[in-house]
Amino acid sequence: SFLPELQRNLVEKSLARCGIEEFFEEKFSSHHYSFIEDPLLKSCKRTPSNPLLVPNVEFFPNPMQENVMRQILESHSVGERALLICGYQGVGKNKITDYLLSQLNCEREYTQLHRDTTIQSLMLTPSVEDGKILYNDSPLIRAAKNGRILVLDEADKAPTEVVSLLKGLIEDGQLSLPDGRVLCYDDSESDDLNHIKIHPEFRIWALSNPAVFPFQGNDLSRHMSDVFACHVVPPMDEVSHLR
Repeated sequence: SFLPELQRNLVEKSLARCGIEEFFEEKFSSHHYSFIEDPLLKSCKRTPSNPLLVPNVEFFPNPMQENVMRQILESHSVGERALLICGYQGVGKNKITDYLLSQLNCEREYTQLHRDTTIQSLMLTPSVEDGKILYNDSPLIRAAKNGRILVLDEADKAPTEVVSLLKGLIEDGQLSLPDGRVLCYDDSESDDLNHIKIHPEFRIWALSNPAVFPFQGNDLSRHMSDVFACHVVPPMDEVSHLR
């Protein structure tokens, strides 16, 4: 799916000459499918408590990206807690994600990861008020408490310990914070003030580049595919570009 259009066409023609079924096929053509009118989209819509956090993005419908959004929507509709959306730079990962969230009326918390991201910076955000340093909840904590979608951009740039923390949160459903609080799905200890119940609608959508030159990041699709539902955003075809 990461092959450019020209190379992909060559591979498909070679497979066809060998009698092998074409492996790249559009599930929904532009003549028979409309993402906006999809019943699955309507059934997954939310009622936002803070509409200002719902992305508002201009999007031009095209067959390729609508097909990708349909696949992401299918994973989201069955309750997948974490999605990994992988693709080359410039293929529209952020555009697709923001447009899909806007159509779902989902509140978004956004964090861009980088090589200097630490575990503490992922969980707490420092600020200065009246000459004092205060540590506030990070987008991760706010999203978990309020049932929002956490979008992690450039997730492949994050250090190994940060990736392990995210994987542990998804697998174990529990995360210990530096200030002594604990995020958890289990509400058996809901009376404890140090326990923060994770909202059932909390989701993590991680955006990453493939681990090839020139990105040279972590191969998240290999290390995280057991806890993330992986989706690939391929380069747009000629018809989508014309749209």
